[in-house]
Amino acid sequence: MLPTQVEYDGKNGRKVTAGGLVSSMLAVLWGKLPNYKDGDGMAGKPKKRIDYAGWSVDIFSNDVKIDKLLDAHGWTGFGIYFYLCQMAFGSEGYYYEWCYDLCASTARKMGGGVGAGTVKETVDYCLQIGLFNKGLFDRWGVLTSRGIQKSYLVVLKSKNRRGTEIYKEFWLLDTSKSEDYQGVVFVRKNSQLLGVNSDSLGENSQSLGVNSDSLAQKESKVNESKVNKKNMCKADALALFEKLWKLYPVKKGKGRVSDTQKTKLFKIGFEEMSRAIERYKRYVDSVDYLQYQNGSTFFNSGYVDYLDENYRDGKEKKAVRKNSFSGFSQREYDSGSLEDLLLNTRPGGDVDG
Repeated sequence: MLPTQVEYDGKNGRKVTAGGLVSSMLAVLWGKLPNYKDGDGMAGKPKKRIDYAGWSVDIFSNDVKIDKLLDAHGWTGFGIYFYLCQMAFGSEGYYYEWCYDLCASTARKMGGGVGAGTVKETVDYCLQIGLFNKGLFDRWGVLTSRGIQKSYLVVLKSKNRRGTEIYKEFWLLDTSKSEDYQGVVFVRKNSQLLGVNSDSLGENSQSLGVNSDSLAQKESKVNESKVNKKNMCKADALALFEKLWKLYPVKKGKGRVSDTQKTKLFKIGFEEMSRAIERYKRYVDSVDYLQYQNGSTFFNSGYVDYLDENYRDGKEKKAVRKNSFSGFSQREYDSGSLEDLLLNTRPGGDVDG
């Protein structure tokens, strides 16, 4: 069967012309098809999204990071990475606003049996090996990379989109070659224009047009700082919890630890929480009938008694099971010695020498 073909009609928008082979992989590769018409973005501000992105034919031959991704998470992991890259190209063009709360939504849109947990693990791994930039994700909550931005820049140059705005804080590529940025305007994330000349990358401080004493400017910076701090705290709290979870012996109920609780653990700090875990493990190991709590129970409340301010070293003593002999000492006999004891015992309880 022929794969589905899609054509764009300048008058009527998107049109599917041939049927066949519609699967979850189509959704992964193309995402949500835009209802594009000729002239979109022509008037007013240039559109941000791009309609195509080139992928190197050597991606599976000479890309060490892709090799690592395939080895760790297989084709499902690559599909998730590819999908998120396409979402970047199809939304803002060179980045995609995304957070862990969207794992389930991403999995649902992809389909094909992909789960939210798999999405999170894949994104974490992509951030770890550099397929996505971890610094920008932690600070701004965006997925991007040098590769995504290179593909975006190629399209900008070919389409000659003058006036295209790019957030300076998000841009990872070298900006020293002015010929690569004809018509590009770099702006701050808070929308304050840097004053980059459309024919040059030289910044003109006079073009800012903002009084340094302006209350509006100060308020904007304060608000931006609050947003950045909130994003950083949440990301740091999630990262710290992942480290603590690896230290805990019984990994059950992870999803029952809320983001609010993870923030509380973050405020306590990794060092003290790791000490609390070790103290609790020593206590359980010292009592032969105790078992470890589920991870969710410990991290929601069980850790409190083992924090520095609550814990007293040496408080626990080795617990001993009580026997069922009303306080008399319990002795151990094998069958042979027990038989000898019975045969040599005289009436009255005396034992023959």
